Amino acid sequence: MIVAFRDIEMRDLCEDQERSILIYGKGATNQLQNRLSDLFAAENLLDVLVGNLREIRIENEIHFLLDLDDNYVLDLIPNHIDKGEYEKGDIIERASIKRVKIVAINKKI
Repeated sequence: MIVAFRDIEMRDLCEDQERSILIYGKGATNQLQNRLSDLFAAENLLDVLVGNLREIRIENEIHFLLDLDDNYVLDLIPNHIDKGEYEKGDIIERASIKRVKIVAINKKI
């Protein structure tokens, strides 16, 4: 799968383990590295079988959340130009999502 980042700061945070440990802790950082590996290895979003992948809508936009640990989630959005490639009314075809963008690491509510 093609993985992009919201901005350079998000990419750097995901790539810099020492910085990530200071912000999120060792457990979340280890899981972040695992989830990134899973995303890069997957052909599409349907192939991501770990991390309790789930979808939510935020302001009419689809977001996918992956658990990092008990405290944090990785927030992804489809990174396709045309929503019609993966969104069929209320149905989201995960197998059609082959590009994602990491937009945030959020505290679980």
